[in-house]
Amino acid sequence: MEIAVVGTGYVGLVTGLTFAKLGHKVHLVDVVPDRVKKLSEGIPPFYEPGLQELMDEVGDMIHPTLDLGQAVFFSDASFICVGTPPKEDGSQNSEFIISATEGIGDALAKRTEPHVVVVKSTVEPGTSRDIVLPILEERSGKKVGEDIGLCMNPEFLREGSAIKDSFEPDRVVIGEVAPAADPLVKVYEPLGAPIVRVTLETAEMIKYASNAFLATKISYANEMANLCERMDIDALEMLEGMAMDQRINPKFFIPGFGYGGSCFPKDVKAIVSVARRLGEPTPVLEAVLNRNELQPLRAIPMLKDMLGDLSGKKVTILGAAFKPETDDVRESRSFVIADSLVEEGATVRVHDPMALENFKELRPDLEYYEDMDEAIKGADAVIIVTAWNIYRELTPTRLNSLMDNVIILDARRTFEPDDTITYRSIGLPYRK
Repeated sequence: MEIAVVGTGYVGLVTGLTFAKLGHKVHLVDVVPDRVKKLSEGIPPFYEPGLQELMDEVGDMIHPTLDLGQAVFFSDASFICVGTPPKEDGSQNSEFIISATEGIGDALAKRTEPHVVVVKSTVEPGTSRDIVLPILEERSGKKVGEDIGLCMNPEFLREGSAIKDSFEPDRVVIGEVAPAADPLVKVYEPLGAPIVRVTLETAEMIKYASNAFLATKISYANEMANLCERMDIDALEMLEGMAMDQRINPKFFIPGFGYGGSCFPKDVKAIVSVARRLGEPTPVLEAVLNRNELQPLRAIPMLKDMLGDLSGKKVTILGAAFKPETDDVRESRSFVIADSLVEEGATVRVHDPMALENFKELRPDLEYYEDMDEAIKGADAVIIVTAWNIYRELTPTRLNSLMDNVIILDARRTFEPDDTITYRSIGLPYRK
């Protein structure tokens, strides 16, 4: 097939490269000239493990372009992979969905061959049918279900392992205005994953419900870890014991300072917003959001227990990205911690192996270090927020060579402390 992918963020670019690897010609469409230029030069616009290698491998099978109309006109299918940022009330901003759909509809008005439009962006239930469908029909002059196929195909890609997830999905979900999904089934069959064919609205809801559930697991693990600290119980041992139950499993069950990124915060807020419009209470999900807002604030009293007054102290934050193996800082818990430290009068240093520039762009007044040892040297305390492997290389001996009095707040249990350092972690009993 010839495929147009509209939007080349994390979802669109990885999806397009996956299709190219499977043998399809892919037009990568974006409205940002600099991004298209980079892609044309074979340069990924963001960091993702294996992304450069995959781009190099597919080579001539991808065609970056600013011309949406031409890409759609010459394609058999169009995938909408644009952002759906939240409004102030948490509801979905459909601006980019509408713009992309209008462009696709205009192009399809000039095309006579069959074409399938696929919504891959995360959208509120009802978006594909109530927004995308009527725009397509109006702008193209064609009928969805007869002249044009319409599908909703949510993504389940984790930043940091997006390429693996794309080639080895747990399942492929396709919502459709029947029988539009037949061409998509052929595209995805080589991956060997179960294919679930449902309505448009069900596909949209599967995505939201999945992310809300995973966010709930994280918030639950954090709440139990906080409680374990009070009862002199090692939360990690407790959670590991729980997770051996196959009904629970250990994924997304590790305590820390909360979840961040482009998906969980946005998606949980969006589904809560939908529920409010429908007059349906969601106390569980509202509690999940509340716990996630509170969790990074625990860093300050924990640090004060070890260091005392924070005014004038130098505190190093290790980890700016919201998770390891990405340069994405959206909703990073490090922002909350850094802002709180500044309010306490501390000098904040930041290190991250990939996300430093992205973090600095939003918080330019902090101190930034490309070298981890330099960031730690002479600090009064270190907070490990993101579990990059480079931070697992730290040892008490190494830290003692860099700091006069080693005080570590380790959200992710990245290493084993000894009696030469003062150490705290989420869910670990602490004695002064």
